[in-house]
Amino acid sequence: MTLLQTLNLPGIPMYGLCFVNKELFITCHGSRLTWINLSSGQQVKQRTTSGESYFVLSLSQTDYMYADSTTTVDYVVGNTTKFTYTNSELSFPRGIGIDCMGNLYIASVNSSNIHQITNEGEFIRIISASAVGIEYPWTIRFAPGSNKFIVTCNSSGKAALCEIVSK
Repeated sequence: MTLLQTLNLPGIPMYGLCFVNKELFITCHGSRLTWINLSSGQQVKQRTTSGESYFVLSLSQTDYMYADSTTTVDYVVGNTTKFTYTNSELSFPRGIGIDCMGNLYIASVNSSNIHQITNEGEFIRIISASAVGIEYPWTIRFAPGSNKFIVTCNSSGKAALCEIVSK
């Protein structure tokens, strides 16, 4: 490993981060998303959220998704909200992932489940965290171009490697 650069980011706390492209990444913390230029470390723009934004997923140059509150997840294109996903069984959304078909997955830590929705925000199903051997799903990441994913548990130190199988 070679250290390429150290960024000084005063006043930009972060829980999660995600690359947008080779030049830009997004950070999130509480009620703020911040876009940062990778080469300069300078803030490019910010978006205020309703809070509880722990993770952000960049879907393209202009599309991104984040937990906007303890019960909602927003999908944004440019500066416009494409959809807001909410469900009575969605409590404290955390990690967000995308499979090779473009379906979105939201790890819901307090409701102990994973929500699968289309990239248009339509509900597909809820996967119980206990079905994959964990209690409180926190982070979910798909292997590139695959339906294989890893989901972590925030309380046990466990991670489950899973695969969505088409019927």
